Amino acid sequence: MVDVTHAMSITLAQSSVDLSDECETALLLLEAGYDEREIAQHRHEAARLARNSRRVQAVCEGREAAHG
Repeated sequence: MVDVTHAMSITLAQSSVDLSDECETALLLLEAGYDEREIAQHRHEAARLARNSRRVQAVCEGREAAHG
């Protein structure tokens, strides 16, 4: 279910939730409509992808600020 993991990671990356807090991430994903089984299976990988996405975004924003 790579598609579910990817969708979850986008949901997490676009949020302000603390990705190291498993309870917060699970609650956010429940509120977003994912079921408990999907969350249990994919939450950790989705959070890892979301952290990477946030890092890339921060780097891009830093470059834009330096050149803008």
